[in-house]
Amino acid sequence: MITIVLWRFHDGNISGFTVDGHAAYAPKGQDIVCAAVSVLAQAAVLGLTEYVGLKPEVEIGEGHLRCMLTPGSAADPAVQAILTTLVLALQDIAAQYPGRIRCKEVQL
Repeated sequence: MITIVLWRFHDGNISGFTVDGHAAYAPKGQDIVCAAVSVLAQAAVLGLTEYVGLKPEVEIGEGHLRCMLTPGSAADPAVQAILTTLVLALQDIAAQYPGRIRCKEVQL
């Protein structure tokens, strides 16, 4: 199962996310759920770095991606648009593939 943790500041702004694990929907290299989640997470990081111009704290490894922002940068409307779009897309995939993705939120 893929576990996604969304981090929010007290003001409700998304401050970062982690994606861990594998969906185990299909064999490695053929798993469309893992591929979709991976592409969405990496696209969010690219949007934050290339479009907005931020330098979030990013960790990437096998079955793991972590992206965290500073409080000041998280307040940018473009940042929240990118991260909210990520959340909406992940929630949609989770609804289409029950038991493959678990999303939870943590308040900072």
